[in-house]
Amino acid sequence: MCSKAVASWAAIEQGKPLHAHVIKLGFECTVYVGSALIDMYAKCGMVKDACKEMIDSGILPTSVTFVGVLFACSHAGLVEEGRNFYKLMVYTYGIPPSVEHCACMVDLLGCAGFLEEAETFLLDSPFREEPGIWGSLLAACGVYNNSDVGSRAAQHCLWLEPRHSSTYTLLSNIYASSKLWNDVTRIRDLMKEKGVEKEPGFSCLRLGTE
Repeated sequence: MCSKAVASWAAIEQGKPLHAHVIKLGFECTVYVGSALIDMYAKCGMVKDACKEMIDSGILPTSVTFVGVLFACSHAGLVEEGRNFYKLMVYTYGIPPSVEHCACMVDLLGCAGFLEEAETFLLDSPFREEPGIWGSLLAACGVYNNSDVGSRAAQHCLWLEPRHSSTYTLLSNIYASSKLWNDVTRIRDLMKEKGVEKEPGFSCLRLGTE
C-alpha cells in the first residue's frame, strides 16, 4: 500500500527507503509490490530504474507498461528516450499503440517544442480524430507562440468540438502573443457568430485550519 501511495504522489524521496525495506523483507518480486515499484519509478521520471525492476522480474511489458514509461518520459522531458520506447513497443514487442500512448507522445513532443513532429505524429496515428490530443498540442503551441501549428491544431479541435470555448481562447491568445491582431479579431467575431461564450475564470482560496 505504501509503494502504491508513493507512486500516486511521485514522491521518490519516500519511495527509495520503502524500496530498500521491501528488499529486506523479500517482497520485491511479488506482483503487487513489483508493479507498484515500477509505477513509482516511472511516475518519478526514473525510466531506467522502472525498466530494471521489470527486466529483473522476467515480466514482459504490456500496453499498460508502456503507458507508464511514456508518461514518465513526458514528465521528465526525455524526448529521445520516449521516441525509442515507442519504437520498442511497436516494432519489438508488437504492441499496437492506444490513444493513451499517442497522447503521451504528443504531450512529450509538444512540451519539448517539437510541435511539427507532434503534429505529424498525430496525423499519422489512428487517433487523429481525438479532440483532447489536438487540444494538448494547441496548448503546447500557446507555450511556444507557434501560430502556424496552433492554427491547424485549432481547426481540428473546432471541427471535432465546434462549441468548445477553450479552443477559441487558446488560439486567440496565440495570435495575440504573435501580435496578429486581425486574427484575434477574427476569432472573437467567430465566437460571437457561433454563440460561443468564454467560460468565466475563477480562483480557489485554500483556508488553513488552526
